[in-house]
Amino acid sequence: MKKILFITNSSLDSPKRGTPLRMLSIARQISKEHQLVVCTKDISDDVQAEFIPYPKGNAIQRFLFFKKIVKKNKVDIVLAHTEMEVRMPVFLKLFTGVKIVLDMHGLYAEEMYYNGLMDNKKRWLVDKVVRFFLRFYDMLFICNLKHKKYYAHVADKMRLVYNGVESKFLHVQASQTPEIFTIGYAGNLKPYQGFDYLLQALSSIKQKNLFDFRLNFVLSSGTTHIEDMLREHGLLEKADLHFKVPHEQVNKIITKSSVLVVPRPSLKMTEYAYPSKLPSDLLTGIPTITTNVGPIEQLFKPADCCIVIETDNIAKNLEQALIRVHSMSKKDRHDLGQRAIDFVQNTLSWDILGQDINKFLDIL
Repeated sequence: MKKILFITNSSLDSPKRGTPLRMLSIARQISKEHQLVVCTKDISDDVQAEFIPYPKGNAIQRFLFFKKIVKKNKVDIVLAHTEMEVRMPVFLKLFTGVKIVLDMHGLYAEEMYYNGLMDNKKRWLVDKVVRFFLRFYDMLFICNLKHKKYYAHVADKMRLVYNGVESKFLHVQASQTPEIFTIGYAGNLKPYQGFDYLLQALSSIKQKNLFDFRLNFVLSSGTTHIEDMLREHGLLEKADLHFKVPHEQVNKIITKSSVLVVPRPSLKMTEYAYPSKLPSDLLTGIPTITTNVGPIEQLFKPADCCIVIETDNIAKNLEQALIRVHSMSKKDRHDLGQRAIDFVQNTLSWDILGQDINKFLDIL
């Protein structure tokens, strides 16, 4: 059993986004086998750990704060999250000798650049800084094998930990098929999620009068202009919209669908990230369509548990995939959904992934 200091300047009380949800799940799993000291803004009550509020102040003040915790609690391992936290653990290692681990979720510089929060020069500089500090880490958790090529100089320190699904969601499945073919989507409207490609495909299906359908959208952000987007594509009257739904309620809504869609485009940030909502979509047993981005080729496609489309023409390929699902027999849809359920339960349960996490930490 190790004493582990888990640090992140994030709220982990009732997270809704993929990255904080991953952090919370990892904390839950570590606390099962190790002594955990959690230093965050806040955290869910079900995590068995000593909680210390994340400190305010400048970098030096935070360093002295964490150094004191490491010494006082005789911490063996410091676990930080995302490249935003890459520096602090390195200085703690240099001054205390503690082992350090970083959980990497994507490419921080690419995400910030894509969202217009840094220019190209700063993106290049941040990437170089991250590469330098990664050399000091004892272990790196990744959720996409492409990181091993991107950060080849530290590939031997990387351990694969996919995003998973909490055990309480493992049996949340669709209860009945909607009378009208219903297309479900859960997420936000940011361009990297590919939502506009979905609207283009649906608009084309409507214009060609291929089949009748309803829309079942659970939207977490970017919702102020959704009605204008739907009206522009002639889809507003077909849409059922649900805004900022608590994470534990999403599946109860999204399961009232005939097909689920994860239409992310191929960008540098998405290719090195992980489609965190895809496992929970698959777990519903509803046929799911996703683009071939990130770890799809290495993980989901071989399992034949979802319909994978290429990114050369997402709107057109998505339209064809929706037509394919609409024409599938009830048995074919059920069989595809059952393969997806089996795959997630046997491969992507956090209880299973947690065993690997704790084994990795044990050997440090």
